[in-house]
Amino acid sequence: MTDTNKLIDQMVDFQDPRRNAVSEVKSRASLLRVAKRMGCESDLIQVMNKYDEKLRACTNPQERKHIAVAGIIEVNKLLGCPGGATIDGVDIVPANVK
Repeated sequence: MTDTNKLIDQMVDFQDPRRNAVSEVKSRASLLRVAKRMGCESDLIQVMNKYDEKLRACTNPQERKHIAVAGIIEVNKLLGCPGGATIDGVDIVPANVK
């Protein structure tokens, strides 16, 4: 199992009931606003559509989680997020440390 797969499995197992998750609709709208300011809105829409299609075609719950995390990683790279990405307390993409 790769390190990324281990991280995804940790993320799936970890649930913090105190956290108030932002809805997917609000998250996507926020990401699209950022992408629009950066001039890469159409690229982000393509990435979202690509992973939405993969998720629609997949029925295995574990594979769906891996696909979702892969999509998050690609969005993170597209937007050049220096802060990394943390999902449910698990670092999926490390922050750029200088």
